[in-house]
Amino acid sequence: LTAVLFKLTIREPARGGVDGLEQESKRIPPLAESIKSLMMRPSYIWLITGGTFGIFLVYVTGVWLPPFFIRVHGFALRRIGYWMALSAALGGQGGALGGGALASRLRRRWPLGDIWLVIVCSALCCPTLAITVLAPNPAIALTAMMAFSTLVWVWIAPTSARIQRVVPVRARALAV
Repeated sequence: LTAVLFKLTIREPARGGVDGLEQESKRIPPLAESIKSLMMRPSYIWLITGGTFGIFLVYVTGVWLPPFFIRVHGFALRRIGYWMALSAALGGQGGALGGGALASRLRRRWPLGDIWLVIVCSALCCPTLAITVLAPNPAIALTAMMAFSTLVWVWIAPTSARIQRVVPVRARALAV
């Protein structure tokens, strides 16, 4: 029902029109041609590589940290589950939304501001994760884990936005 309502009431804007770009050709290139075009863009390759490492770090720590807290700090499964969920919800949301907002502000003043934000926050993941695993008491470890959870998600909005800027309008969905 929602799809029908959208179809009847909302017009899709011309591709690139919101970006102030000229109307592109209506021709949709074959998949292989589009993939080849994306693979020929070094900026796209670097963004995908960085994003891959970012999400890898999120998943690895999400799987590894709960057993760590159980073994090292004696947490019950329920207790660490609560802290992991809180850390992912607050830290993840804060990092993703806050990182996106801050990246937009930085980019207005400095063309590479969004990229440097991702670099700095990614680099800060190392010390916060080190504090998480080396902290002698659980309060410090949990605080560092919250900081890590925030920093580790900062990359997603600036990287996704940058991908949309470096690929052709007709390849945006495929690029993501």
